[in-house]
Parts: sequence; C-alpha cells; structure tokens
Amino acid sequence: QLGSAHEVQRFQRDVDETKDWIQEKDDALAADDCGHDLRSVQTLQRKHEGLERDLAALGDRIHQLDDTAGRLVNTHPESSETTITKQKEIIQEWTRLTTKAKARKEKLLDSYDLQRFLADYRDLTSWINSMMALVSSDELASDVTGAEALLERHLEHRT
Repeated sequence: QLGSAHEVQRFQRDVDETKDWIQEKDDALAADDCGHDLRSVQTLQRKHEGLERDLAALGDRIHQLDDTAGRLVNTHPESSETTITKQKEIIQEWTRLTTKAKARKEKLLDSYDLQRFLADYRDLTSWINSMMALVSSDELASDVTGAEALLERHLEHRT
C-alpha cells in the first residue's frame, strides 16, 4: 500500500512540475512585441517555432499524465477525487496555453503580412520617385535628333 501512495504522490508531483512548465511557457507567450520590421518579425516567428517544439514535448507529457490519471482512478479509488481534480486542472491549463500559442502565432503571421506590405510599399514608392525624377524633365528638344533622344530615353524607362 505504501507503493500505491507513492504512485499517487508521484503523479501529483508530476502534475505540479508540469504546471510550472506550462506557466514558464505562458510567460514566454505574454510578450506583446510583434516586431517593428520584417527582420524582427521573422526573428520572433523563429522563436515562436522553437516554443511550439517545446509545446509538442509538453503535449506528450500532458497525454502521459492524462493516461496515468485514468489508470490511478481505477487502481486507487480512495484518491480518485484528488486525481480527477489534478487531471482537470492540467487539461484546463494546457488548453489555455495552446489557445494562447495559436493566437500568438496568428498575430505574428498578421504582423509579417503587414511588414511585408509596408516593405513592398516602401520599395514601390522609392521606385516611383526615382522614375518620376528620370522622366519629368523640363528639358525640351531643339531639333528632331534631340527629340528622338528624349523619346528614346523616355521609352527606355517606361518598361
């Protein structure tokens, strides 16, 4: 019977350790920074991918604890109420964490789209300004050869 009590205590300790791990990952997800340019967003996305790998390992741990809880409820009915309570707590915290991780991933994807758009906008604006400088000229041709040269220069920048 001492071994049985030890098994239940080990389960409770494992749940508490896992809850601490969940809290650690939750703290990592608490950052509101979504990046200020394309490079910083990509850095944050890579960091989030690393966190998702950690969450996959944590998910395996949660499933193991869930299986253990189910087994302990059957083999140790005297502590089933405590076991079920711990099981529900860990599942709730896990669900909350995964929801938060998905929301963070979506925010980073939206931020990436915004920064990509802004980078494209800046590039296009720069190109337009350089083209405007090239094609808007007060220079007028004084003869046919000069007019043909201006027209050729204009057509060169048109495409």
